[in-house]
Amino acid sequence: MVKSSKEKGHYCWKHAYKRDEKRGGLNFYNEKLLKEQRAVLMGIIKRIGSNLLNGRSIMNVSMPV
Repeated sequence: MVKSSKEKGHYCWKHAYKRDEKRGGLNFYNEKLLKEQRAVLMGIIKRIGSNLLNGRSIMNVSMPV
């Protein structure tokens, strides 16, 4: 069994995620990281849309690593 503590959180999820005991699954609680991920996703969607409107292939859009 993997150990976790209230101070350090889960070994992998830290304090960003919490397990939902009633419905199952994980809930994400790190708002700053969520905003950053949304910004990256919106940037990708904008590049794909721009390529489509300009008649270019979406295969040329580089994905963030």
